[in-house]
Amino acid sequence: MCVLQLDISLSPVFYKWLLGQEHCLTSADLQHIDPTLYNSFSQLEELLRQKKRIESDKSHVSNSGHDKYYLFFSELHKTIKLK
Repeated sequence: MCVLQLDISLSPVFYKWLLGQEHCLTSADLQHIDPTLYNSFSQLEELLRQKKRIESDKSHVSNSGHDKYYLFFSELHKTIKLK
């Protein structure tokens, strides 16, 4: 009887798939497959979180009837002054 052993390294994502736990996969698992894609995707997720936060915060901001002025939301510019 011949017994062979394979010592190969497989990603945690593959193990989840092998065990039928695809429903447990998250965007963080992308890091094990493609780190560059994961970094780009993480940045997009962060932008989406910021957008949702800004949308929920802008309910108290109004344009005061000035149609020629536009309000832009940014982390860099927090104060808006109209003269």
